[in-house]
Amino acid sequence: MVKISCIALDFDFTIAHFLGGTIGLMKIFQKRGVPYAVAYSAWLKAERKGFTVKKCIENIAAAYPDYAERVRDEKDIEEDVWQWVNEFLTLYPDSARFLKRWYNVLPLMIVTSGNKDFQTQKIYSLGIPFNEIFAVGLPGYKAETIGKLLARFWSKILFVDDKPQELDEAG
Repeated sequence: MVKISCIALDFDFTIAHFLGGTIGLMKIFQKRGVPYAVAYSAWLKAERKGFTVKKCIENIAAAYPDYAERVRDEKDIEEDVWQWVNEFLTLYPDSARFLKRWYNVLPLMIVTSGNKDFQTQKIYSLGIPFNEIFAVGLPGYKAETIGKLLARFWSKILFVDDKPQELDEAG
């Protein structure tokens, strides 16, 4: 049996997901008169660089100036986004049990892609047990963090991610 000294887990689509996907997020913009396709395009561009409400608004305003006025109240949109996060972000059925089971046995590290502040707030909003969060800015950059964890724990670690390429890059 292989001995491991740490469990590293991705967050989005590994531990948790949004019920209904991004539809609820798009509705936040749609209620302000921004078409779904416009909101989705802006979200997708922001997501590639680490989603924030500000980036999404900037993407809408830059690509579709006609909608800039409709999304100028960043604070109001931010409040709606956090209401959506709190209502629709949910753990997968076995995640809570797994995290509770292993929390006092091995260090649990969450290694996630995205904006550090946004990801951290999402993780804390669920009240799950973990030891540390590592938010890498962009998808595909988890290998460096996993390498640092390997060096830190001097042993094998278990890394669970929904994207095989993240696992392959980590070696």
